[in-house]
Amino acid sequence: QGTALVLSSLGLTLFYQENHERAWALSEESLALFKEISDLRGIAAVLTNQGTMSLEQQDYERATRLCEESLALRRSVGDKGGSAHTLTVLGRVAFSQSNHQQAYTCYKESLALRQEAGEKDGVAEALEGVAGICAAQGEAISAARLLGAAEMVREATGIAMSPIDRAFNERTIAIGQSQLGVGAFTSARDEGRRFTLEQ
Repeated sequence: QGTALVLSSLGLTLFYQENHERAWALSEESLALFKEISDLRGIAAVLTNQGTMSLEQQDYERATRLCEESLALRRSVGDKGGSAHTLTVLGRVAFSQSNHQQAYTCYKESLALRQEAGEKDGVAEALEGVAGICAAQGEAISAARLLGAAEMVREATGIAMSPIDRAFNERTIAIGQSQLGVGAFTSARDEGRRFTLEQ
């Protein structure tokens, strides 16, 4: 199991470093090892990672298939935190195809599962996802406030932002600032930093 975990983590790291072919090969090795020991949680984790890679390569059909397979496994073993993470990725996939309603549904369920599990990990990503939807629909003030709230969560939990999350947020900020102007967007973002998770 330890080797499989290392390979999975290394694969995602290499992907972020643009070594896509090697990253996929390592994830496949990891997946095979997890299957050998029938580790459903491990299998699901790798499938979500592969879904994330496919999303970044704009292979939305494969990303959806992999994440849906992962989500089914995670639900079968009662892994609420893992399910929440996979739903966030599915939200990004839907958003990338301009399916904002489906994306919102995924993010909303993800946040609900985090709350049920008493976990703050992953809350920021879901909030950032909804912010992206708001910006795309011309609701820049809401987008800014949600980004501010997400920043607050990241600071409170110490969760670092991945390159994928950073690029997503930069697009949201650019869209929001083009709608509101830099000053107004920044002010709304600061307001969001004062929100509680319950709000």
